[in-house]
Amino acid sequence: MSKSRISSNIIYLYLLTIAKILFPLLTFPYLTRVLSVDVYGMVSYVRATIIYMQILVDFGFSLSAVKDIVRIRNDNKKVGEITGDVIIAKLLLCVIGMLILLVLCASIPILSNNLLYTFLSYVVVILSVFLLDYLFRGIEEMQLVSLSFIIMKGASTLLTFVFVRSDADILWIPVLDIISSFFALFFVYAQLKRLHIKIVFRDIIYALRSLKESFVYFISNMATTAFGGLNTMLIGIYIPDVKEIAYWSVAMTLISGAQALYNPITGGVYPQMVKNPSLRIVRKLLLIFMPCVIFGCFFTWICSGDIVRIINGPNYDEAAEVLRYLVPVLFFSFPGMLIGWPVLGAIDKAADVTKTTIFTCIFQLVGLTLLILYNQFTLIMISILRDMTEAVLFGTRFVYLIKYKKYFVQ
Repeated sequence: MSKSRISSNIIYLYLLTIAKILFPLLTFPYLTRVLSVDVYGMVSYVRATIIYMQILVDFGFSLSAVKDIVRIRNDNKKVGEITGDVIIAKLLLCVIGMLILLVLCASIPILSNNLLYTFLSYVVVILSVFLLDYLFRGIEEMQLVSLSFIIMKGASTLLTFVFVRSDADILWIPVLDIISSFFALFFVYAQLKRLHIKIVFRDIIYALRSLKESFVYFISNMATTAFGGLNTMLIGIYIPDVKEIAYWSVAMTLISGAQALYNPITGGVYPQMVKNPSLRIVRKLLLIFMPCVIFGCFFTWICSGDIVRIINGPNYDEAAEVLRYLVPVLFFSFPGMLIGWPVLGAIDKAADVTKTTIFTCIFQLVGLTLLILYNQFTLIMISILRDMTEAVLFGTRFVYLIKYKKYFVQ
């Protein structure tokens, strides 16, 4: 791939990331103002639960299927076959996800008290099976990934301002996501027709094989999600005040929004690293972007109170201190993400990337258990633990980078 193609990929993925930040940034402060803190806490809790369901259904195909399609991208028939296999696999996972969600709803009061909202949110996960982002990434049509998302979230955002005005309107949130997903689906399948790609559904054995191949990516992604989503779920169980969920969610949403700026860099360089692993590219990206990361960390630390007050209003002042304690996550996550799948994954060291994630996840689980046992399960202590897990993740991946240095073009 040429340097211009890498730049094009990064530009389009940055457009996607800007859209992912911009649309939630528009609705995020709006919802924290029109909804009560308790109801916003419930919405955030359901969202955290649904994220786990989405990770299950995605099952790491955003990496494994991309790699497969990159290697046969000029053969539309094979691209269609791989896409069909992934769709069947994801539909099987949707059934499993539904069963898991039923168990969670029976066990967790905040979900059982909001069943309709929870299951409408899950419909969006089912529809995501047919959006095929991995296909467009694999054939390096990044602009189609960006445009489909912009269509989907643009419609949802606009309609949110129209229909969601108070706590009584919360069901509109998942309903609007469902409607906007259909808009994106029409766009996606129009592009498939233009590209002359026909989805082929083969025997289920191929779908099961694709699940097996993608399992290592799924474990890593699920473990990674545990760093954030599991914290939210445990807060809902062990801290009875729903407001605490809201404060944590506000701080983590701001952190996640900043982390989203890293995705176009790691995602844009991934196809190139698969074809031509080079540490020179890695060093260059770190030299360019780490100063920006450091500046962003200092700015967030100093201005956390103003950031929360401007974006979310005075009802969320308690979230500012949580945000300040979460700043180290921003520092360690960029090099950790870059060294992970885009670098080690590109040289077929997916198992080692997964080991680092699982080790870090175990580290966090042990930490959370100790906080609960010693009655230290507070938002500040959870934030400090979250910082430590991100540092451990970066450290373990850096060790593997040194170990496999010989596999890269210097």
